[in-house]
Amino acid sequence: MYILLTVLGLLAALAGALMLTKATMGVGAIAFGIFLVALARVIQAERHQSQIMGR
Repeated sequence: MYILLTVLGLLAALAGALMLTKATMGVGAIAFGIFLVALARVIQAERHQSQIMGR
């Protein structure tokens, strides 16, 4: 499931990056950093859940 979330998230991030202007580049960089942290947390939670469930 996390693979689907990763792909959808990356597509959304790419679409957002294409809409940035020079004035919003700083905010876009911060938002992309937050996106990467959230994505890493989702993947970590998925792996932890799989480990607990014994898969």
